[in-house]
Amino acid sequence: MSAVGQSVLKSLVFPSLYRDSVTLMMIASQLQRVAGVERAGVVMATPANLEILATAGMLPEQLVASPDDLVIVVRCDDEAAADAAIAAATEQVAGIGQAESSSAELVRPGTLLEGVHALTGANLLSISTPGAYAPLLIKQGLQAGLHVFCFSDNIAVADEVALKELAVSKGLLLMGPDCGTALIDGTPLGFVNAVSAGPVGIVSASGTGAQEVMCQLDAQGVGVSQVIGVGGRDLSAEVGASMTNLALDLLSADEQTECIILIGKPPAPEVAQALLSRLAQSAKPVVVCLIGNSKVGTNGPVTTTATLA
Repeated sequence: MSAVGQSVLKSLVFPSLYRDSVTLMMIASQLQRVAGVERAGVVMATPANLEILATAGMLPEQLVASPDDLVIVVRCDDEAAADAAIAAATEQVAGIGQAESSSAELVRPGTLLEGVHALTGANLLSISTPGAYAPLLIKQGLQAGLHVFCFSDNIAVADEVALKELAVSKGLLLMGPDCGTALIDGTPLGFVNAVSAGPVGIVSASGTGAQEVMCQLDAQGVGVSQVIGVGGRDLSAEVGASMTNLALDLLSADEQTECIILIGKPPAPEVAQALLSRLAQSAKPVVVCLIGNSKVGTNGPVTTTATLA
């Protein structure tokens, strides 16, 4: 615990306890409504999340946690409010576990492979686990012939490269790691805006970018056919746009998709050039928004822009 001025900063670590980011945001939102709470943070203790807490002045100096730990931090008016907030957060976290266990009468598969056998006809696996366990699950899913939506982050780049090579060899999508948005044949995955169906297919290495474009299109009365998230590192030199290229292949062959939008954070220059060269041969019109790309204009079927507006 530490104090800044008159406020009190208090934290609690739940070792080896995972909750997905939607659940954590719900808990944080509820904590913000507790009397005396100025700010609340509820996150998995990944390096990126701890850095965000530090930037916000919400990282206690004595905090010790690993990426697989769940961390709750509150800044409150006084000690009593901080104790009450931590108690409320503990109750909420415990309540989630009790709610899950109360459904024990339902027969649930004990492993991924048991689930595959139990759910005949399934063709997509959604993963939201600590990053340390995700690569094995991704590999099992791909080997079982499933497309994979991976919400989990904190996965090594080397694992991502190897798993995407496996996915491409099987013609399967590996959306992620750290993929927050996708819309496949009308089925939403992760955080997805409610938008109309239509002729535009989106491939995105930026979840917020995909969401923004979906909303802008919908506001203009234009719907989307598919939204394929590929993970924020797919356009890096290490990964080499392996999943972006597969997604573009699938949209090129998709009868619902008449035009394609490609969105990405600043890509590796050689990756951007290879994508633009490949898209110049596209049979469908393509709009490319690679943030930081200086080549803006039209080349055959490809229109490039540096902003989402």
